[in-house]
Amino acid sequence: EAVQLQEQLDANIGERLYRDVDYYAPVDDLAAGVELTGRWNSTLSKNNFLLPVTGGGLKGFHKQSVDSLAGQQSLGYIITQTQQIDSPAEIKRNLSVVTSMLPSQKLRVTKTRASFEHLVAALSSGIDIIYSDVAVHEAVMGNALVASGKRLNFDHAHFANDQEPLDSECRCPICTGHYSRAYLHYLAKTNSPQYIGLILQHNLFWLNHFVADFRS
Repeated sequence: EAVQLQEQLDANIGERLYRDVDYYAPVDDLAAGVELTGRWNSTLSKNNFLLPVTGGGLKGFHKQSVDSLAGQQSLGYIITQTQQIDSPAEIKRNLSVVTSMLPSQKLRVTKTRASFEHLVAALSSGIDIIYSDVAVHEAVMGNALVASGKRLNFDHAHFANDQEPLDSECRCPICTGHYSRAYLHYLAKTNSPQYIGLILQHNLFWLNHFVADFRS
């Protein structure tokens, strides 16, 4: 029914079903997940879907998962379970193995936790599209992302008299507008809902440019 709903909505990008097994699950559970996912995706009615690649962190299961999708026309692949991985190093290791098995002319997609470091690890592995809530998560925490993924939280007292823009290197509407660090500090200290909105606008703009620069 989930697949049918995506088709009825005429989604430009859809996701096929996969058995959601934890990345760190026992080998038998991972094997069952790969087998069932392969059977679910044995036929396709449209080719604008992403085919799921599963298998935890085991190369043999990844190959089995990829092989079960051979010959099927699709928009690309979604590498599952990445958002369950604990460390950026393991994300990079795992995704690098999987992407080496996939055709480079097809989209390679994954999901990560709301972590800047996890996002960078996925980018480093050749992923084309990443689902990530890092911009929202950092904004809710009160953090503005700046150079090299550092965070600025304007709740801190030393920003009270700082008339500099949020980030002098950023060209977003917040950084090029009349929003000084002192004003952002005032909004943070008064728990103004405007504070999160402004930081979120900056984070989204900054991340888009960071990703573009990283790829180039």
